[in-house]
Amino acid sequence: MPVHAAIAESESGVNPLQSDPVGFRNRCARRIEQERVWVVVRDGRLVFKADVQSESDQVAYLEGIYVAPEDSRAMGLA
Repeated sequence: MPVHAAIAESESGVNPLQSDPVGFRNRCARRIEQERVWVVVRDGRLVFKADVQSESDQVAYLEGIYVAPEDSRAMGLA
């Protein structure tokens, strides 16, 4: 949740954990329950996160993409 909130704040200037903490937590929980959040955790550390906003047989729309800075450099992304 903190990573997703930081992404939202960087895009909108508003931190949802501060502006609507209960609603934001509920929306995050709902996405997790719907299996629409994908994460990679390595040694207890979040390495990658992506949220599936919508999908069809042909395409999926992802948002909230996060790659840990140290891993993005290792992959040549930063």
